[in-house]
Amino acid sequence: MNVSLLNMIRSGFRMRQQVLFIGLVLLGPFLGCSKNDDGNNDGVTGPCGEEVIVDQAAFMGANDAALVARGLEQDGDCLKVIFASKGCNGDSWTVQLIDSGTPEASDPPKHTLRLSLENSESCESNITKEVLFDVSGLQEGNSSVIFQLHNSNFELEFEY
Repeated sequence: MNVSLLNMIRSGFRMRQQVLFIGLVLLGPFLGCSKNDDGNNDGVTGPCGEEVIVDQAAFMGANDAALVARGLEQDGDCLKVIFASKGCNGDSWTVQLIDSGTPEASDPPKHTLRLSLENSESCESNITKEVLFDVSGLQEGNSSVIFQLHNSNFELEFEY
C-alpha cells in the first residue's frame, strides 16, 4: 500500500476522533440529569425511583381505592411497595407514595404512608407491581423508622 494513502487514512481517523471528542464536550452538559431551576426533581428519578411526597393535604385527598396493598419491603436504601390493581399492563399507571406529614412520636418514629394510584386502564386483568421509593427524606437521625401503609396492616421497621 502506498505510504501517502496510509497517511491520509490515519489523518481521517484522527479527525473523526477530534470531532467526536468536541461533540461530547459540547453536548455532555445536555445529556446528564439535573435539577430544575426551582430545585425540584420533577421527572428525575434516582436509584430508588420517586421521592416520597410529604404533604398532609395530598395525603388526605389521595386516591387509593383502585389498589390492593400486598406488602412493604426494605430493598437496600429504598422502600419497595407491592400492590395490585386491575388494568391492561400497568404501564400507564401513575403511582405516588405520600407521607401524612406528622410522624408519630415513638421510638423509632412512625410514618403513615398512603399509596396513590392513577389508573385509567379499562382492562380487567389483575396486575401486581413492585415500585421503589426514595425514603431518605424521612430519616430522622435515628438508626431506624417505622413505615405503616394507610388502609392496610402492613408495617415495616426500616433500618438505615
